[in-house]
Amino acid sequence: MATRSFIGKKTKAGITGVYCHYDGYPSGVGDTLQRHYTDPLKVDALLKLGNLSSLGLSIEQTVAYARDRGETLAVPLFYGTEEALTLGCREIGMQYAYVFDGGQWTTLNIFM
Repeated sequence: MATRSFIGKKTKAGITGVYCHYDGYPSGVGDTLQRHYTDPLKVDALLKLGNLSSLGLSIEQTVAYARDRGETLAVPLFYGTEEALTLGCREIGMQYAYVFDGGQWTTLNIFM
């Protein structure tokens, strides 16, 4: 069973990001983001992959639906506020959201 999550970043307009299907727990996706995706350019490169099956320790090890499985690149998810992000994640069934704000990641537990 998958633990779905949102991986995104804050922009001037709101929060934009992608869906990640597997290992969305803070000890999985959360830890990987904190340890391996702290450079804003690397975060941008990760988000350009589109929705993810699984997050790897590097861009190359990450499994993206479009790049690695030949699926159509999905439009990025966008939420105007953190409250909208929480509601949107609940509707899609994501349990955690990770939001990058220039230098650090914030973890949101969607089903608290």
